[in-house]
Amino acid sequence: MNARLVVALWALAAAATAEAGAAQSLGLAAGRDLPAWMTDWSPLVPRADLPHLLPSASAAQPLLLLPPPKVGLFWLTGNPGAIPGEVGEEYTNFMAAKSGTDGDYRRPLDPGGASLTQFSALSWRPVGRRAAAIGRVIVDQETQSPGTFSDVTEPYSSSPFVVTDTTTGPMRRVRARFEGAAGARVGPWGLGAALGYETRDNYTLHAKFVRFDRQVLPAATLGVTHSFGDSGLVLGVHGRLSRSAETVELYPYGMPGGRVYQLEGYADVVARDVSSYYRRMESDEASAGAGASGRLGGGHWVVFGEAARYRQWLWSQQYTDNPAKDRWEARTWSVGAAAQHELFGGRWLVTVQGRYTSLKGNGDLATDSAGAVIRDRNHSLSGSAEFRLLPIGGGWTGVALISVVNERRERRDSVAGIWTDLETLTPGIAVEAGRTVLKRLFISAGAAYASYMPRGEIPEPLARGKVYTTLIAPEIEVYATEAAVQAFSLSARWQVRDGMALWASARSESLAPTENGLLRAAGLRPPGSRTAQYVAFGVALTAPGVER
Repeated sequence: MNARLVVALWALAAAATAEAGAAQSLGLAAGRDLPAWMTDWSPLVPRADLPHLLPSASAAQPLLLLPPPKVGLFWLTGNPGAIPGEVGEEYTNFMAAKSGTDGDYRRPLDPGGASLTQFSALSWRPVGRRAAAIGRVIVDQETQSPGTFSDVTEPYSSSPFVVTDTTTGPMRRVRARFEGAAGARVGPWGLGAALGYETRDNYTLHAKFVRFDRQVLPAATLGVTHSFGDSGLVLGVHGRLSRSAETVELYPYGMPGGRVYQLEGYADVVARDVSSYYRRMESDEASAGAGASGRLGGGHWVVFGEAARYRQWLWSQQYTDNPAKDRWEARTWSVGAAAQHELFGGRWLVTVQGRYTSLKGNGDLATDSAGAVIRDRNHSLSGSAEFRLLPIGGGWTGVALISVVNERRERRDSVAGIWTDLETLTPGIAVEAGRTVLKRLFISAGAAYASYMPRGEIPEPLARGKVYTTLIAPEIEVYATEAAVQAFSLSARWQVRDGMALWASARSESLAPTENGLLRAAGLRPPGSRTAQYVAFGVALTAPGVER
């Protein structure tokens, strides 16, 4: 198994030196390519943000190609001090994927079409009997054509400050992401640390109005746990810090000038005619959390809570010591719980979990001394239940995942004098079944469906200006329109030998509105539908668990 670890670490180190780009995704919505337990341990996962995502139908990768879900303080809260007690086997997965997204049903700052090529490696393993480690790398390149009006890498985060211009030329986005964690036990104590680093580049292709956007994001987590003997009870605390810097530069070549719009919430901002443009955004995030886990009968459980603060500063004066800055500050807190239990002699594995998150954000303009001019109050409640039939002797296996997400988003803009108050409910279900044929070949197929249902109040857009009706109102109408998402997948895995398998998968996902929205007379809702497809293949290496 040492050779596998060497290969994985080589891939991680090589990819960490590459260039980078925006929050790319194989499916319709960023951050939903893998189940949450495979990503929430990372120090790079934002803790003080509730980004606006398009509805999606469960995880993008077929679930039966992945290990059964894990429940614990490390997997669900990112406490690296819990790794030694929660990683008891070796697992490595290398993946290459190609995806495409297109369709007219999109928000104004979404690209018209996108193609993505992605390479990734994920590996975890115990180190001796008292330590464990995990590492993941992603390197991808995305081409957007037609592009987007957005000049920033993540235009639909919670922050109301977004840079846009009037061009939609082709864009190239490149990203490298490196993250890892390690921990060890010292008597009843568990000590661990996690590090992450992501770099992103975003630039135009063959355009007269040239964009350059670069972002770097380092992050770190420290964690401590304490085990209470044979009771199985574990208590833990952790802290996380991250800091981001992003720079946008625009240069019109062979044009009389460019027009830039610095969006400030719902205000109908004035265009800036520029021969060159500079905008810098810096942010920091700090969070702290605590949790407990333990055994209950034949299963185990975990409860946790976390609080986070996010601060962002934006300015355009490039050679000024103390430039005037717009500011965004958000404070969040979240609580959650999960439980996992085997039933019917270990044939079924049932995993349930839920999480509640509250975010309060205030935005201040550098030109306004009256205090916060934009106020957000957002809440998210999500839950899921997974029922997995474990395979025996190459027979049938399957999984059913039921999920629901309830969100409420309020934004009040005192400059524009308007507000939105939207509550959405998104229930979904995903099923997948498979079995082994021809002794070594495993085949599975799956389907997923989700329904997006909004209600609330949104502004009447027809009396407002061009910027609002072009860049803001269509986005709000997407959020205020009922929609349905469906997905279908097919996968295969060939067991080359014990501990090594080759796999491949394909998936298609589509999103389409099902009614006219809360403002039927406005006519600003985008038409049509949106689709995403991908194909992926890889190598999975596994080894039996060890006594922990």
